[in-house]
Amino acid sequence: MVFAGLLSPWQRLTTSKEDLQKQKQDIRETESQSKKWSIFTSTNSVHIEQQLAGSLPWDSGDYLYLKSNPAISYLTDKLFGDWLLVDFGGVFLQKWNDTRNINCDLVFIDFDNLKVTVLQESLPTKHWTTEKINPDELRFTFTTADTDLTYIVKQTDVNQNRNV
Repeated sequence: MVFAGLLSPWQRLTTSKEDLQKQKQDIRETESQSKKWSIFTSTNSVHIEQQLAGSLPWDSGDYLYLKSNPAISYLTDKLFGDWLLVDFGGVFLQKWNDTRNINCDLVFIDFDNLKVTVLQESLPTKHWTTEKINPDELRFTFTTADTDLTYIVKQTDVNQNRNV
């Protein structure tokens, strides 16, 4: 305690007002950066932007707010993982239902018609891998503490309303 009492006046003497102002400015800039929107993914017809909403424990990823141009109302007021896969003329997303107890949905947005399809709900993991089985099929593997869940997505399942 005595050491801390001696250290405090020394810090005040060695820290200039300019240093303190610079530190405060750095903090403001960092906070401002986390509130800015940046590109998440983009095509010629759709731009999806991200804004940091928070971080998962143990530096295991971030969750985000998303918005798009043209507007996709489904994205409003929802949280998404920082994972995405662009394929089949759209984007697969990880929608978070809860940030404390990991619970996600696999969502697909078709870039042509902006149709949103929820493919799988309430997945108890954030660890996903994908594999292109053939040009028309993807395999998603969701790794949980107990097992691996496998889900095959066919292009026709997500692009039903598409004019091919």
